[in-house]
Amino acid sequence: MAADSLMLTEALLAELHAVHAALEAANDRAYEAVVRATAVRDTLRHEHDRHTQ
Repeated sequence: MAADSLMLTEALLAELHAVHAALEAANDRAYEAVVRATAVRDTLRHEHDRHTQ
């Protein structure tokens, strides 16, 4: 019984680690997308300002 409980706990912990790693990777990709979007926004803003002056 205790061995089964330990195995289940270890399996759940392994799943938790996998989910955590996936969330960290998704967060990194989202951050990179925000950085790229901000750069595009700034470029468009600069071009707009340059053409309207």
